[in-house]
Amino acid sequence: MKSYIIKIELEGYDSLIWRRVVMPSGATFNRLHDIIQNVSNFQSGYPYDPYHIKVDDYLEKYKEMRYVYDLGDNWEFIIKLEKIVEDYHFGFPTLLGGEQNAPLGE
Repeated sequence: MKSYIIKIELEGYDSLIWRRVVMPSGATFNRLHDIIQNVSNFQSGYPYDPYHIKVDDYLEKYKEMRYVYDLGDNWEFIIKLEKIVEDYHFGFPTLLGGEQNAPLGE
């Protein structure tokens, strides 16, 4: 199964807060929002709207994108495509690494 290794970095804080995840292709932006919540302590009460728009085209074309995670706290992430994996055998995202915890909500 085709998958992406992505690095999720939170911008605007003195310490680097990041997660590295392998994520199956075909994920929507809503699924990306869920992945961020599942691999970290980042929490948002707001569901993300695009349930049908897939991230694949954006990741492969631009290799990097900005993502506003929580409009209330205005957390901005940079999502970087690090590698395309053609032979990922699991149908779910997996946390590969990371550092630091999310800041408290404002």
